[in-house]
This record gives sequence, C-alpha cells and structure tokens, in this order.
Amino acid sequence: MFFALIVSINVNAQEKKDNIFKQIFKYSTPYVSYSQGSSLQGPQTFYVTQNSELIETTVRNPENFAFNFGIRKISRFGYQDRLNWYTGNEDRSASENANIGSVDGLEYLINISNGRQQGREFTNNNYFVRYVGKYYIAKFEHLKNEIVDIQYNSLDVRFKLPIGKRLNFSVGAVARTNPIAYGHNPIQKYFDDGNAWWELAYQFHYDQLYEMIDPFTGESLGYDYLWFDQDDNLISSSDEDYRRLHFGKIVNQFNANELAQIGDFTYLSAIASLDYYFYRRNVWVHGFVNVLPYHKLLDGDSRYSYDNYIENDKWIDIKGGIVFGFKINKWFGLFTEYNYQSYWGKEFESIKTGVNIKL
Repeated sequence: MFFALIVSINVNAQEKKDNIFKQIFKYSTPYVSYSQGSSLQGPQTFYVTQNSELIETTVRNPENFAFNFGIRKISRFGYQDRLNWYTGNEDRSASENANIGSVDGLEYLINISNGRQQGREFTNNNYFVRYVGKYYIAKFEHLKNEIVDIQYNSLDVRFKLPIGKRLNFSVGAVARTNPIAYGHNPIQKYFDDGNAWWELAYQFHYDQLYEMIDPFTGESLGYDYLWFDQDDNLISSSDEDYRRLHFGKIVNQFNANELAQIGDFTYLSAIASLDYYFYRRNVWVHGFVNVLPYHKLLDGDSRYSYDNYIENDKWIDIKGGIVFGFKINKWFGLFTEYNYQSYWGKEFESIKTGVNIKL
C-alpha cells in the first residue's frame, strides 16, 4: 500500500509537470527562415591623384541577407490573418508591442536575427515574456537592435484598470538597464581636450609627406600626405581623401571602445499606459501608448548618465503604435499601421499602409 502511494504521488507530479509544459508551449510557433536579396548600389565614382592616376572609389555593397529563428506564442487579434506563416522577417507589429494581448495569460517571443543590410552586418535579438492578469501586467523584455543602435533590458509591473470593454489603463514602474551611455560623444570630448585628428589616426595608419609638383610647369603646388595601412598599402593620396574615406570608421571604433569602458546603467522609471481595441468585421482600431515621464538612476556612473547629459531627470520616453483598417466590400480593404519608440533620445519608427485585394 505504501509503495502504491509513492507511485501515485510520482505519477501525479509527472502529470503536473506535463500539464505545465503543455500550457507553456501550447499554440506556440517555432520558426526558422532565410532570405537574400540585392543591396542598393551607389553610382560609380572615381578619384584622380596629383599624378593623374585614376582610382575607382565606388562602394560595392554585398548582397543583403537575413537568417531568423525563434519561437513565439502570441494570440492573434481579430483583424490579423490566421492563415499566414510566420517567418521572423516581419517587423514587430502594434499587436506584439501592445501591453495587452487578445487574451489574458502567458505570451512570449524569442527572435534572433543575423544578417547584412547595405554592407553592414548586424545581429538583432528580441525576447519578451508577458503575463496579463485581470488587474495586473508583468513583462520582461530584452532588445538588441544593431541597425538602429539601441540595446536594453526591462522589467515592468503594472496595475491594470479596465475601462469598459475596449479601453485599459495601466500604471506602475519599469526597471531598465542599458550598456551604452546614450547621448555622450567621446570623439567630441577627445577634440575638446585639444587632441588633433591625426594623433588618433596614427594609431591605425601612418602618413608620408610629399611635395606636389605641377606636371606641366614643374612648379611646386605645396605639400600633402600619403596615407598607408599597417601592411604598407597606399590607401589615400591626401589628408582630405583620408578624412573622407577612412577617418569616419576610426571615429566609430573609437566611440565604441570608449563607451564600452563606461559600463552599464540601470534606471527606475514610472510608466503609464493606455490600450484601446475595437473590432468589427468591416472596421477595426487597435492602439496603445506608453509614457515614461520620471526616471531615477539606480546604478552606473552618473557623469555619463542620460539625465546628466540633458541636465534633467524628467525627460519623457514614449512607445506607441496604432493599427487601423476597414473593408470597403468583400474584395477590397484599406489598412494602416504605425509604430514609434523614443528611449534615451534614440528614435525609430515604422509605417505601413496599403490595399488588400481578395480574388
């Protein structure tokens, strides 16, 4: 009898584990995708040296590509097409960015994207776990977007107040960490301290003074510098050419190295939100807005904090979006979707509008 009781307890525990596992992954969608296409190419350009040597300087961008994989469990709203396959290439829609899903409970998204766009390679990570209860919202999010150069982790807890059937108001607090001193420009401080641009350039390349001679008269036209890389290859025939073609990359690397040494920052912010959802078969509106009006630095070097940069701890961060659409008849419909985010002065937005035609 004792053995039977132990077996029964073990079976019940295993069943509970299986049920929890099923609840977490039920209706989830794993995905893997790859896409590739031609990149935008600039016009053909040339540079002529003092010795009338023609050098092509056209920038040739390699093909764009994107590799995506992840898993998502996000309930669809009434206006979303349930027949579409999800590939991970899609921009995050207002329905994913919204604070409240179409049903209460657990939702999540894990998306990893690696690719190249206009010659620039990137790795973007986007994870979030959201739980919506009757009167509260809890959410963790990690965002790393190298295309728009923003990265942060956030954890927020909010009290939710339904107002009627379509409107929800929520208020609470959000803790956000970011590894970058947003707003600060190390290269500007480098110049303000009295350093010359070529002193930084010498850490990567070297120059050689030469005299420019008029090939027709033999007269001196002054002096300039040839620039060489570490393998003694000529990369520029003048200071101006070097600054135009190469020094910008050095500035980017210098800024990245200096910012990485400053360390992470943690802010605690107040947050207030509104979510609105109205749906009928022929017309729908879905919108949300988050406002973060007050911020407190919890951890990080205050000399490089964003509030020190703008000299005010009451800046406003905003995140919002809206989807609107209607059907003219059973064959034609119009839609518009807009998303906007501004965190620490880093703005990015997207807008989509178009016509749906069903044949």
